[in-house]
Amino acid sequence: MSEPLTHHERVVLDRLAAHESAADPGFARRLRRRPGRGAAVPWLVGAALAAVGVALLLVPGLWVLAAVATLVLVVVPSVLVAWALRQGDLPPG
Repeated sequence: MSEPLTHHERVVLDRLAAHESAADPGFARRLRRRPGRGAAVPWLVGAALAAVGVALLLVPGLWVLAAVATLVLVVVPSVLVAWALRQGDLPPG
């Protein structure tokens, strides 16, 4: 668990947010957002590996390879692009 910011760190953060808000009004909002979803990533990776392992036991290997390739080449990049666009960090086009 991280410790709260010191007074000096808060002052520096506020000055940085005030400076950057002129160029990017959403910067201060994104800067103050607390990270909370990072803890779910290891569980997601473990669940994906377990699903592939079970699928290899139940389904022929070529079908599992095709499904994993489709996920890696099509589904995951599409989800990442959609997520990035929703964050507002990438300009459209």
